[in-house]
Amino acid sequence: TADTPVRFALAEVPVVSSLAVTVEGGNWTAWTFDSSTNELVFDDQTRPALGAEVAISYVSAVACTI
Repeated sequence: TADTPVRFALAEVPVVSSLAVTVEGGNWTAWTFDSSTNELVFDDQTRPALGAEVAISYVSAVACTI
């Protein structure tokens, strides 16, 4: 439904401060990160338009462990 959050599952656990999102090539900051599910979340007021290209980049927390 229109008021359901849109969630993107991430393949790896991110360094949260490294998360960056672009929508249609422009920076997008209206999102939250749900660490309990490892998902980037757009609520119904901030989600991109249907069919918009969304790119999520981040540094893997696994890559940062020694």
